[in-house]
Amino acid sequence: MTAVKAILATVGIVFAALCVALTVLVIVWLTGNYGVERLIAVASFLVGAAGLLFGVIAHFRHRH
Repeated sequence: MTAVKAILATVGIVFAALCVALTVLVIVWLTGNYGVERLIAVASFLVGAAGLLFGVIAHFRHRH
């Protein structure tokens, strides 16, 4: 069972790294193609999505 947990943790870390890289690429693209208003809108969306994700994780972590 520890091998499965290790594999899942590795997959989670790789997925998080890919999401961060994609976020950076999107921010660079938005900065080059659009104004600051759109960049602020996307940043606020990402912060809201991250807050929702952390809230769901905290909720399920405290249940078990």
